[in-house]
Amino acid sequence: MNNVNIIGTVYKNRNVEVSHPNLKIVKADLMSLEKCKELVKGVDAIIHCAALSGGAKKQIDFKVEIVTKNVIMTMNILEAAALESVSYFGFIGSSTMYPGVEYP
Repeated sequence: MNNVNIIGTVYKNRNVEVSHPNLKIVKADLMSLEKCKELVKGVDAIIHCAALSGGAKKQIDFKVEIVTKNVIMTMNILEAAALESVSYFGFIGSSTMYPGVEYP
């Protein structure tokens, strides 16, 4: 695994308590297609798990805003990945995506 480099993104200033010589944390707004294009240059694989969240109550109170922003971020990173011919793309959802549902 020494030849694997990982880029993690944060939107707001966060204290990320993970370090590794192959890990680079960058502040990035994935609502910007141009920033997404910068991030994926030379990347072989993407595991997309970034999202606007805040728990189930926020998901209920701000449905349209949260869904809209999450869709835009996902579409931007997908478009950037396609333009750069990224070979692999994975998406990780959230347990708060479907509040009020009784099944996983």
